Amino acid sequence: MPITPADRTRLNNNIAAGLVPSWGEPVAGQTSLAGAVCLALRLPWEQQPAIIADPDYVFVTRLHDAFLGTPAERAALFGALAFAWLETAGADRSTWVGLVVRGAVERVTPIAFRAGVARDPLRAAELEAAATLCEGAVTETSARAAKLAALGIEDLESTAGAAAKAFWRGTNLYGGAKDAAKAACSPIDRNAAIRALVTVAIDAYTAEGRS
Repeated sequence: MPITPADRTRLNNNIAAGLVPSWGEPVAGQTSLAGAVCLALRLPWEQQPAIIADPDYVFVTRLHDAFLGTPAERAALFGALAFAWLETAGADRSTWVGLVVRGAVERVTPIAFRAGVARDPLRAAELEAAATLCEGAVTETSARAAKLAALGIEDLESTAGAAAKAFWRGTNLYGGAKDAAKAACSPIDRNAAIRALVTVAIDAYTAEGRS
């Protein structure tokens, strides 16, 4: 379905009113990012908009619902994604997913490892080394090494494990996007990780020519 200027104006107004986790209510200021899209485009309520591809939808909604903040803070962070993920259905999502998966390893796991030092200061040198490794060239070996370095610190295990799993997903784009988002939703410094991965996603959309 074509997106008109009037649709975009309604969507912008819905977002500006604030966003809540989950679906909320079909009223501006009391709805989620996906709900704001449904309201603006007059689509069925509480259903994934058909114009949004599955990997994009699961990735963005997981981050959106896990973010800890006010409706205004959520709107400020996720507003740009509301426009970028429109009309992704039917488009090749492999490059975009590949970038967000890599971003989960390069940008999210270092945040989690450095936050983990407070949980286990005796392993500070080891955790910093793992963070630095993740920031370098991401390979299956470095992703696996990060996963092993996280053992014994619960939140860190979840983050590194999800990031590594996302990286190993291959052609399973939905699974890769889901696990990349999961990596950012579990770390000790959750909001910092989510903000970092949202930036990765926006950059990936920009590379596709979406905004």
